[in-house]
Amino acid sequence: MQPPTVLARITPALQGHFHTLLQSRSEPLYRMAEYQLGWVDEHGTPEHSPPLLHHAAACLLASEALGARPAQALPAATALELAYQFVCVHTEVQDGTPTAHKRPTVWWVWGPAQAINAGDSLHALARLSLAGLADAGVPAATVLDCLARLDAACLELCEAQYTDLAAEERVDVTLEAYTKVVEGKRGALLGCALELGALVAGATTAQVESFRRAGRRLGLALQAHAEIAALWNGDHEAPQDDLLNKWKGLPYVLALRLAQPKQQRELAAVYRKRVLEPPDVARLAATFEDVGARASAQDMVEQWEAEAVRELDATGLPAHQLAPLKELASYLLALD
Repeated sequence: MQPPTVLARITPALQGHFHTLLQSRSEPLYRMAEYQLGWVDEHGTPEHSPPLLHHAAACLLASEALGARPAQALPAATALELAYQFVCVHTEVQDGTPTAHKRPTVWWVWGPAQAINAGDSLHALARLSLAGLADAGVPAATVLDCLARLDAACLELCEAQYTDLAAEERVDVTLEAYTKVVEGKRGALLGCALELGALVAGATTAQVESFRRAGRRLGLALQAHAEIAALWNGDHEAPQDDLLNKWKGLPYVLALRLAQPKQQRELAAVYRKRVLEPPDVARLAATFEDVGARASAQDMVEQWEAEAVRELDATGLPAHQLAPLKELASYLLALD
């Protein structure tokens, strides 16, 4: 699927801001950051197809929807993407993920210890970038508010990651527990991206909250969509690795509700294995589909997407101003 035209319009500005922030630092540590962002390969050679910077794009489009100049929101957009990449680096170390975006992960190339340094540096750079809002003409009180909201989102994400890791061996995961973890792991930063974009543009308190809630619901939809793709659409990126690490995704949670007692015991038996292997994932996928969990999971994706759209509409902005943001959401939810 071709990216929406709005991405072609905003990507050069985002790339320029990232390069300005990173290329002024000569230490090799920052080449690792550029690798994580997709700008270069492990040898430092420029890449021509960097990953989609969807957190940065969401922040920038939220700000533009409210009439802000793109340059005003660039420090916030850059900060959100750097924060997201910091989380990715650390999560890949924790999960032992060898590849992401069809190439080796940072820890696989440079080792876990240096990957932790790279992740920590990305987090620090995110806060430094956000502080640069003052140079873009954003009032000091708003800059401090943005910093506090970013820190709160990162803290919520760490809490969700802790809960997720602590529950790896549990088999009795409820939909409520799943939703809380995913809202922290995927929704917190995406919600923060939209709310910071709105704050920078001078939105009302009600509009900021609507943007935040829209991002959180979209985060839920994106995670569930990724889990469906990993199981049934041949996507062997991180969600597949999550399954091998006993991640209890939405299809599993819904299967527990829909399955007969015998099928529930069969699912539990697979997850109680010491190590899961690819044939186990295929077995789980077949069981999930047999009990109707695949269809139910897709229904949940559509429900959460609709809720995100309703929250965007609740901002009271004209449809044409929200259209690029909705187009981005639709594009992300159509990717396999």
